[in-house]
Amino acid sequence: MQATVINYSYNDQTNFTATGNNNTNFDCEALIAYGDSLFLFSKDWVDNKTRLYELPKTAGTYTTVKVGELNVQGLITGAEIIADKRVIVLTGYSTSVSPFIYLLYDFAGNQFFAANKRKVGIKQSFLQLEGICATTDTSFSISNERLETIITTKAKLQTLNLAALLNPYYSTLPAAQVPVVNYTVVHSLK
Repeated sequence: MQATVINYSYNDQTNFTATGNNNTNFDCEALIAYGDSLFLFSKDWVDNKTRLYELPKTAGTYTTVKVGELNVQGLITGAEIIADKRVIVLTGYSTSVSPFIYLLYDFAGNQFFAANKRKVGIKQSFLQLEGICATTDTSFSISNERLETIITTKAKLQTLNLAALLNPYYSTLPAAQVPVVNYTVVHSLK
């Protein structure tokens, strides 16, 4: 498969004057693919919110569509979706470098911020949480950057189990339909 390029601009960004490092609401590190679109969660250094933008996931040049915004009181750095369960897990950290996850669940369509929401702190100080990847419906790998402040935190990959938070919601979902598969044996080994 050959890589393609998607160029985009934010539909609500009107000022393009340089503001210096970490001084903009138009940074982005977190995105998911859902349906035929990409959804970007902004990393808003100025107001500690995240804005949700949508654009097609095909090569081209686009202007994003702003879907909404959420006051997460921190910097969003990663996103993962469990599409069939309608769950999104965002990662981030506060300005005092306290890591958290932000759960969005039971959403309809692309109205992720209208979903049920829950912010959960991670009990590790000075952890610049940066990325997340699901390994199961309730288990995730999370990563953090090396951080040198008062203390030095090494870059590492950790496992995060969210079964206690997600299983109560999963238990309310209809039982999955197991498809009936009809097949014919084409070749049999003896």
